[in-house]
Amino acid sequence: MKKRIVIFLLILVVPVAVLVAGGQKAPGAVEQIGDIGKIQWDKPMSMRERVNGLEYVLPEGWEKATEGIGYITFTNSGALEYDPAMAESMKIFEELTGIEARAMVVPESILHTKQSAILRAKSDRLDLVFMTTETENYIDYVKAGWLEPCDILWNESIENDFPQAVLDALNQDGSYYAFMYICGGAGDVLHYRKDLLAKAGYDRPPETFDDLVTYARKLTQDTNGDGVIDIYGMAYNAGERYATNRCFNAWAVALGHEFVQNGRIVYNSPEAVQALQLMVDMRNKYKVVPPGVNTYGTTDVGQLMAAGKLAMGTSMSMNWQFVKEVPAVWEQYSMTYIPLPYVGAPRRIAGGPSMFGVSAYSKKKAAAMLYLDFLRSMQAARNEWLMELNGRCNKNIWNMPGALDVPFAEFFRECNQYITFPVFENRQQIIEMLHASVSDALLGKGTAQEVLDSLQSEIDLLQD
Repeated sequence: MKKRIVIFLLILVVPVAVLVAGGQKAPGAVEQIGDIGKIQWDKPMSMRERVNGLEYVLPEGWEKATEGIGYITFTNSGALEYDPAMAESMKIFEELTGIEARAMVVPESILHTKQSAILRAKSDRLDLVFMTTETENYIDYVKAGWLEPCDILWNESIENDFPQAVLDALNQDGSYYAFMYICGGAGDVLHYRKDLLAKAGYDRPPETFDDLVTYARKLTQDTNGDGVIDIYGMAYNAGERYATNRCFNAWAVALGHEFVQNGRIVYNSPEAVQALQLMVDMRNKYKVVPPGVNTYGTTDVGQLMAAGKLAMGTSMSMNWQFVKEVPAVWEQYSMTYIPLPYVGAPRRIAGGPSMFGVSAYSKKKAAAMLYLDFLRSMQAARNEWLMELNGRCNKNIWNMPGALDVPFAEFFRECNQYITFPVFENRQQIIEMLHASVSDALLGKGTAQEVLDSLQSEIDLLQD
């Protein structure tokens, strides 16, 4: 009797095993619409030729692969009215494929919270995922299993188009899970007024941080003698987490700080302490920055300079666009690198890239990967650069018509050779803690050393 039961069970089990081995959906796998395996990425020409031409060329087999897919959804940081290049990419992609790219518009301040909630729920609401190496931390998304590997879009010829720093940041555990959409190649820069520097006797921008302090003290002016400062020599932004993080990163990295040392996340190195101490001293000791810098966001430096209230300031490179609206100021405006710790020191720039990857829970991975293929193309890159001056790390962008005609293009191109992308886990949480630490130091609630030592203790709890 027992033998008959065993035989009966085997009859039931074997066909099931055969079905699974024969390609049926395994438990936990996401049921797909379309078939990504039908896309021939290297046809009708090599993948590199397809994506690097003036006009993007669809890979062969895409129609069969995406059959039955009418739209895909992705997260977009901020409103599309302020993102015309992405809006143009969505339009072009739909015209080419008939597949609508729908943007789930989310303010940057809550993007990670919203997006991560969808991904934790293993929801198929998102097909493409927006990430940075900071607030929507790429490596955390990889470690969580939220991203589909996109190695099929990479090969040696594609890799050769990017700086090594990009490849090092994106390659995790031997696989790629994204493409950088905006490189952030210039990072934060030093904005300055050439006429104000010349009037103070300076024929070049400050080269070192010691120069920066000296210049800022001389450039801070009370022109009316009424005790009210009319023009500040310097400014930076430390009023919200993203702006604070970028400023601190830019100064610390320029001074030589490494965020990962011997496999450990470090925020209280001598270079990091020096960066924060400079921020504190400029506000509280030398009083060469507006006292409200601890409330400033990413655009305040540009707006102050456009208003004629500022001689120098460090902030995102995009702030030059505010200055351009005021011709009298624009004629005297320029930008350069964050200063060095000493003359001849190695130059390093902390990049802040944006990137897209395909959600592991998407039911439309074929169409999502196809849109990612388009977003990394030179056609999409050129629109980003010419329409919004959002930098790309693909070296071929500089060979495209008009790419070097925009203001400071040569400077942005040069920046790519110095770029670095600090990549480590739990960065979203660490950025929140960093912002609080910087705020405490600026408001005199602890020295730079004390607040960063305290921050380091909290970080150590995360990595132990």
